[in-house]
Amino acid sequence: MSKEYEILQKIERIIIYGAANNAKDAIFTIDTLFPSKIIGIAVTRKTKQADELFGYTIKQIEEYKQYAIDGTVVVVAMRPDYYEEVKESLLDMGYLYILSYGDNNGLMQAVNDKLIKYAKNNGKNYYELRNEWKLQYIRKVARKLQLESDDG
Repeated sequence: MSKEYEILQKIERIIIYGAANNAKDAIFTIDTLFPSKIIGIAVTRKTKQADELFGYTIKQIEEYKQYAIDGTVVVVAMRPDYYEEVKESLLDMGYLYILSYGDNNGLMQAVNDKLIKYAKNNGKNYYELRNEWKLQYIRKVARKLQLESDDG
């Protein structure tokens, strides 16, 4: 398995940094591999963004500062050309564990490896299976959000 996979397997909490398409894919991938480890979504400045993404609360990164020293991993899920700048900023805030989530990421590869193996063993098309898996995840989140709103 990848270095990223091994790190996330050992820790208890993950913050996803970013709220665009890379973050959506990171949430899908990480929540699939490590259910219940994501504690929220962080952004630099909360302006027009929604309050939630796939049921996870979106806050400014400063609002998660209490997690900086306790081993929480921040997964930076944005364009790779922003990673070094964001990483420096996170290190300045006291975060010790920072991973990039990008195009050639080991986490994405871990999910793809599982899907490829499942597709091959079950005579299915990989691309159709991946789309089906994402759709099932979105439905799971929608059901979870509906249950929470019914309770509230």
